[in-house]
Amino acid sequence: MSVVTDKEASERYRQRLEKYCSEHVLHPESGFCCEHGEACRSSVGGKRDSFAPVQLSYVGDGYAVEIDGRPMRILIVPIQVKRDQIIDMGMRREQIRACIDPPRRNQHMRAVVQVLQVLFGLEPGGIVDQINSNSHILDAYAMANSVLCSNLSGDPTDAMLKNCREHLRQTIESLEPTIIVTQGNVPRDTFRKAVDRYEPTIYDRVARVTIKGVQAVCCEILLPAPGFFGPEGHFRQVAVPALERARRLALGKAPDGTPVTPPASSDEQSADAEDAGNNTPPIVPVLSTETGEIRAFMERPENVELMIDATSRGRPAVEPLEEGFLKEFDPQQISQDNVKQQIGRVARAIMEANGYEHVRHDVPIHGRLFTVASLYRAKGGQPVAASAPAAEQSADAPDAGNGEPESGEAADPNLPYYIIHTYSGFEKKVQESLRTRADSFGYKKKVGEIRIPTESVVEMRNGKKVTTERLLYPGYVLVQLALDDDLWHVIKNTPRVTGFVGGGHDPQPLTNDEVNQILNREKDSAERPRPKMEFARNDRVKIADGPFSGFSGTVEEVNEDRSTVKVMVTIFGRGTPVELEYFQVEKEG
Repeated sequence: MSVVTDKEASERYRQRLEKYCSEHVLHPESGFCCEHGEACRSSVGGKRDSFAPVQLSYVGDGYAVEIDGRPMRILIVPIQVKRDQIIDMGMRREQIRACIDPPRRNQHMRAVVQVLQVLFGLEPGGIVDQINSNSHILDAYAMANSVLCSNLSGDPTDAMLKNCREHLRQTIESLEPTIIVTQGNVPRDTFRKAVDRYEPTIYDRVARVTIKGVQAVCCEILLPAPGFFGPEGHFRQVAVPALERARRLALGKAPDGTPVTPPASSDEQSADAEDAGNNTPPIVPVLSTETGEIRAFMERPENVELMIDATSRGRPAVEPLEEGFLKEFDPQQISQDNVKQQIGRVARAIMEANGYEHVRHDVPIHGRLFTVASLYRAKGGQPVAASAPAAEQSADAPDAGNGEPESGEAADPNLPYYIIHTYSGFEKKVQESLRTRADSFGYKKKVGEIRIPTESVVEMRNGKKVTTERLLYPGYVLVQLALDDDLWHVIKNTPRVTGFVGGGHDPQPLTNDEVNQILNREKDSAERPRPKMEFARNDRVKIADGPFSGFSGTVEEVNEDRSTVKVMVTIFGRGTPVELEYFQVEKEG
């Protein structure tokens, strides 16, 4: 593994952030200058002397890192640090660099070092804390508090949390991190409200995010607490697996180490942008190759024969070669989409040289034209009958002996389920598109149930218990399929679908136990709706229902089996534990 630090680039990132801070947060001469400062100071109530501005961010001398040619810029977002003095970026740097000496690390900095060790592929808690011969691990990251100022008498107020979101957004725009780690529930919640796009993955505590055009992988862990570093503690059991998966995603690999499935084509992304406005595609793994390599590969006699053979059977001529090329070469500089576009251009030239021409089949769906087939035919001839979608075939023309079912036939209810990854927020549209395309291509018997797993959740609204539904797995759809190569391409090229989960071109279906687990969870939530909120020890909450409505307190215990929390509230000057159901409390901030 090659780890390179660019100190000049790191300094440029630091200067960009320092310029923003000097103009909007802390001026070197005039001092604290945040436009929200007075509002935040007033929000602490009568204890105005409890408001302490401001603690600026830290950017290490080796922040700009490349691992095997891929950028790895790490930003850690903790909660406020209660200090009664102004701390500029220079002072923050001195504080953190002092922790290069292990005995000077407090529990928080010990956690930071171990987080960085995982992200740089080192043994967490080990003695190795250099990422290369030039840089200590504490030089190779940036830190920005989710709240820049301090409320010395308590937790950050709602006004402080809200007003600091824009500072956090500007910090991310200035530093362009590729991976962001939030430490604690308050930084997690503040960060989620600051992002423009938040896409959970199927992996716990790992998401893809977009903030002011910056795309990154986010990992959410807890603050250090008693038992945090133990063998059964949060760090070893939860944080380390999540950080390792986030690291692989940030470096352009799936959490199992395989290349990340590329997003939909540019045409599909354009269609999505018309429907959804700000629809940033998922992060794409960067690959490289030369056009000459593609042409040499495509002009091999066996590959030309393969393209012509596919055309004669009414199948797309290019797709069989795309995966073969990406398996044979290990490119590093351009995206898979660009590789495939170049393959398409070279294929067209080869096919035209062999007496074929390129044709497209478009069908109107909901008032818009969609390309449902992109094929070749002999010049002056007719497209192969088997390639035409069912929607274009004459109603009185029988199936041309290709074994596909009539559109009225139903699928086998025992077909296996596969998981399909979609753009988050477009699950319903993908469900509709899959059904429409299955009917158009004559695959109705091969595509069974298309399920978007949901669960019932309960929350309090205006003093009333309200039950709603939410997605169990945002960005994922379950589909029953009799999968073959042709159907794989139909599903894969559906707008807003980024691919199958697991197996690449040969995805593996869910086992019966996995399907039953999902179905049972849906059934159980319908009979006993889950609370919408989830809580952890030390969360600050407000009681919304019952005799203690309006009281605030701290979560002391969480009973997930019973969906109850024990909250410590102050009554007549004394701390009193109160047991409440989840739906009776809501998080503050």
